[in-house]
Amino acid sequence: MIEKIEFIELIKKLVKKNDYDEICNIAKEGNYSIEMFLDNYVWLDNSSNTETNEILLAIIYDRNVYLSRSEFREIYKSKPIQNKNLVVDDLINISKKMIFLYRLNYFTAVEKMLFDYITEQEENYKQLYSIHGLTIDISFRINGIEIFNINGQDATEEEIQEIGYNYEYFKDKIRASSDLIDISQIEYYSKLSVDAKYFIQAGNQYLSLLQDTSISIFNDYSPFILDFLKALEIETKELYLLFYESIFNSANNISKDINYQIQLATESDYFQKEELQYLLNLSKQILKFRKNYSPSGIKPLYYFIKYYAFNNNLKFIENYSSFISQSNDSFLEKNNNLISRLKNIGDLRNKTIHSNLIGSKEEFLMMYYDIVVALQLISILKKYAL
Repeated sequence: MIEKIEFIELIKKLVKKNDYDEICNIAKEGNYSIEMFLDNYVWLDNSSNTETNEILLAIIYDRNVYLSRSEFREIYKSKPIQNKNLVVDDLINISKKMIFLYRLNYFTAVEKMLFDYITEQEENYKQLYSIHGLTIDISFRINGIEIFNINGQDATEEEIQEIGYNYEYFKDKIRASSDLIDISQIEYYSKLSVDAKYFIQAGNQYLSLLQDTSISIFNDYSPFILDFLKALEIETKELYLLFYESIFNSANNISKDINYQIQLATESDYFQKEELQYLLNLSKQILKFRKNYSPSGIKPLYYFIKYYAFNNNLKFIENYSSFISQSNDSFLEKNNNLISRLKNIGDLRNKTIHSNLIGSKEEFLMMYYDIVVALQLISILKKYAL
């Protein structure tokens, strides 16, 4: 059985080689750490239903390999985040150099071990679950952004060229201090509720600390995000009240007609069952408390948008109507990734408040920008009520 430590030992050997010099120099100059993850994608049937999870393998920093974020934070010295354009250039160069090394078979031993590991894991999954397929990648990331990927099989030249790590890819994903958006300066800010604005203003008071170069690193960045989470919670309740009549009627239809779909999902897709069951419970809460219903955190926002705003995802309910009546396939397609992340934001909110640390400035920035765009998404939906 291949263990995580075996991958780590291979990586330790690779970063000591001279071939790694150029990547090491760029990363050292920009003060970047490279995180390695095992990304698991399990197809539960022959459709698009998947279970995904990731396992942190190691963190590479200045030719050293650390096994956990807590171990890494003990030695890491934070520096001011560079200008966004410089970071884009650095990540493009590191990505290109990793792809170049891949062509030179630099990662062959890791790729071979990953292929054997996938074979083992596929057998394990088949014994424990009924699965259709399994894919496991090794993902290399800087600031949470993938810069290279190994999928356990020899990639053709065409596949290497299609990886797609180009300027626009990094420009879209990178969050740098020079690009730290002040929500109060965004056009939709004026449309937010008074209470939401209050918490955004309170949160902005802390953001200046992130620019304070005299503070090298914080043990926990979660205090920086809490006020913005509260603002998003308030806007979630505002959205609910704005479309209350339609949401109440939808909840009534869902509570009557969704049980059969949950029974079907039980046999084929545990995760779909879990989501539909939450939707049913949410609908029952809405029917019980009506206008007095108060969303618990921001998790309901995902369901309000995916199921109550659009009828595309509940077509199996006859004559189901959503609070956005016209066809909005383009809206759903354009915002699909964010809508999917809303569920994760909801889960992270509970963990952040009750137990989890946000261990780096980069983790904070990624969560902050999801909140920025989520507020924008709500502001767009509000326009349909006018």
